[in-house]
Amino acid sequence: MGAIISLGNRKGEEAAVPLATCALEHPHDIVQNLEIVRSLEKIPDCAQRRSAVQLLKSHPSHMVRARVVTME
Repeated sequence: MGAIISLGNRKGEEAAVPLATCALEHPHDIVQNLEIVRSLEKIPDCAQRRSAVQLLKSHPSHMVRARVVTME
């Protein structure tokens, strides 16, 4: 969880897709997944963030999908 928060605070574009991939690899950890979405919200709009949002649109959790829809 600490790594997710640190990446989000850095606001680095290069972290967007790896964060989304992490959420998809651990779909049942909703707390972690929502923190990933919060981290993505901190990243400025860019191609990597848009790719991450596209990936998370297929997340099994409705809560995650609902949050990323608002990021478009």
